[in-house]
Amino acid sequence: MTAETAVAIAAELPQSTEWEVTEDSPREYVEAVYSRDDVIPSKTNPRKRFDSEALQELAGSLRKHGILQPILCRTHPSEPGKLELIAGERRWRAAGIAKLTHVPVRIIAVDNLEMLELQVIENLQRQDLHPIEEAESYEALLAANKDNTEYGVNEMAARLKKSRAYIYARLKLCDLQPEARTAFYEDKLSASVALLVARIPVRELQLKALHEVTTGETEDYYSGDEGPMSARRAAEHIQENYMLELKRAVFPIAQVDLVPTAGPCTSCIKRTGAQPELFTDVESADVCTDPTCFDQKKKAHVTKQAEAAEQTGQKVIRGEEAEKIFPGEHSYPRGYVKPEQSSWQHSTGGKSYAEILGDDMPPAVMIENPHSGELIAMVPEKAVFKALADKGIKSSADENRERIKKEEAKAKLERDSRRATLESVHEAVSERISAGETLQHDDLLMIAQASMSRLWNDHRPIVCRLWGWDAKDHQAVRASVDGLSAGQLALLLMEIAIAPELAVNSYSTNEPTYLVATAERYGVNPNSAKKALRAEAREKTKLKAQKVDKADTKKTTAKRKLDQVDTAESTSNAAPATKKAAARTKKATPPPAQADAATHQVDEQTGTSVATAREKAAKPAKKRTKRAIKATTPPPEADGAAHGIEEAKTVASPKATRSRIGKKAAVSEGNAAEAPSQGNTDEPPSAAYANGHWPYPNPLPAGN
Repeated sequence: MTAETAVAIAAELPQSTEWEVTEDSPREYVEAVYSRDDVIPSKTNPRKRFDSEALQELAGSLRKHGILQPILCRTHPSEPGKLELIAGERRWRAAGIAKLTHVPVRIIAVDNLEMLELQVIENLQRQDLHPIEEAESYEALLAANKDNTEYGVNEMAARLKKSRAYIYARLKLCDLQPEARTAFYEDKLSASVALLVARIPVRELQLKALHEVTTGETEDYYSGDEGPMSARRAAEHIQENYMLELKRAVFPIAQVDLVPTAGPCTSCIKRTGAQPELFTDVESADVCTDPTCFDQKKKAHVTKQAEAAEQTGQKVIRGEEAEKIFPGEHSYPRGYVKPEQSSWQHSTGGKSYAEILGDDMPPAVMIENPHSGELIAMVPEKAVFKALADKGIKSSADENRERIKKEEAKAKLERDSRRATLESVHEAVSERISAGETLQHDDLLMIAQASMSRLWNDHRPIVCRLWGWDAKDHQAVRASVDGLSAGQLALLLMEIAIAPELAVNSYSTNEPTYLVATAERYGVNPNSAKKALRAEAREKTKLKAQKVDKADTKKTTAKRKLDQVDTAESTSNAAPATKKAAARTKKATPPPAQADAATHQVDEQTGTSVATAREKAAKPAKKRTKRAIKATTPPPEADGAAHGIEEAKTVASPKATRSRIGKKAAVSEGNAAEAPSQGNTDEPPSAAYANGHWPYPNPLPAGN
């Protein structure tokens, strides 16, 4: 540095490091212009990453305007004549890109610790400082003050104007594994999710959680379409899978020698209560954040319990055999029960097995629950149930089986007694019939009442209709049956036997065997009713066809008269159309003076006008021709047309007639088309069926 390049603000260098900056005593400094090569970047600068594109933009600005704000430096402690850069490394780097040989500097006197604090404070004001770089600067401050017992997180928070929770959260980011840091730098993690991952102390578990929160893929949850987890979802997932409540531990959490290298859980730094500012989102202070250590203690505790049980001669079940007993995490153990639990299969008044059996309780077996890692004392279920049965306490299943056996025995007794009674009745009645007696009236009445009550609902109304009974009034039907004579009861029984044959369906065959046999026996012809029904059906069909023919005849006559009216109107309109065409032709002829010049134009115009008039006059003619073709008779003369007009008005109004004719256009057109082929235009449509062809379907089966 030469005299020409240095500008002294104070005669001497600034105050010593013990001096404190106040309003009355501001910090003194020296401003100068130094060669850029004489300014050396500081190794303690928190900022490690610099955006090359942003540096290029800043270099372009420096080429145009230069460095407006001096770079903060101090005298280099180990290289004479050099300066150590405190703040402003971006400007220093951009000056090199802009090929500036000299840079303005502001030189102050600070020691290493104060320089580090200034670097942290200065970089905190930059919005683009990455949280990991900020965390590393806090970590460097603590390391620089490790010999100062008074300097800790509290002192740092006061100096930097930050809360203790904020400092702890940033410092925890330093525990991120390299893979997690890379993901954080690449914006695959937000600051909140990165903190959740950093709180997992085991490397393998942290990397596993990193994969899950960045991809959304877990063992029981897949979110391939949604991508990374949200901060809320990530917090829930990590708490559920990577944090364990100590109150649910199967081992004593205060035991020191359970895992010698881990120590007791109550004073472990991995417990949430040891760092309350870092775990503000976790409600309980007794939560373990190291599942690996938790699992080691659980296994050590179970092993010690199993060894103690085996030393006393007690049976211990572990491994695959234990997994068969506990197939699922929440499944009921198979074949074993706990002595302290009460039975839901026995009527014990809510007492446990141990309370009921007492000294008669079978010996317990120690079984390891592979899901919880707990060693549980259990008793074989069969041995317990046998001990209860010996005391006269039966299970609900046993009681149910005994009840079913009693009911089956009772039903069998009743069934056998009824069969025996029927056999006795059969023998007694057979003896009387052999002696020449017949069934009494009471016997027939019993048979009729039983048969009537067991008659199907489809057949019951048929029988009741024969006797004039209301099938829905069962009491009245029963009373009516009681009043029948012996002969009437016999007739009723015969009808009940025949009634099922009256049901005829399209999906099943039911031959009237008993009905035909009974009819022939009593001189009734079963075919006579069928013939009468067929004749009645044909008569109804014939009457219906005659009505349709009369209606078609009336409609055809009305249509014919309406066509006559249209013909007369078209004839009267043709003459005025011809006169109008001639007038237009005459009007289009040019004066004599222009006849030679426009002869061709006049001819074209006249031809066009005449053609237009002819087209207009021809349209009604085409319409008349179409209607004439449809008509069954040719139109009458002019005098007849006038007479037809009066008749059409008398029969119906033209508007109503057109409406009705439009609805039956298809029928009228069909009749008109058939008339010429038959050679009789005056013949009504019904005459077409005189040859025996019947246009309606036969309601009776084929061949009848």
